[in-house]
Amino acid sequence: MPEVELFSDLASKLFYNILKISSIKFNHRLQNISEATFTASRQAKGSGNERVN
Repeated sequence: MPEVELFSDLASKLFYNILKISSIKFNHRLQNISEATFTASRQAKGSGNERVN
């Protein structure tokens, strides 16, 4: 019985770590996408302002 509890504890910790790592990677990817979008829109506005000036 204790071996089963130990195994399920290890399995749940492993599962939790996999979820945590994948969510960190996903958040990092989202951050990169939003930064790229922000930079692109800022560059577009900047070039527009330069043309006006």
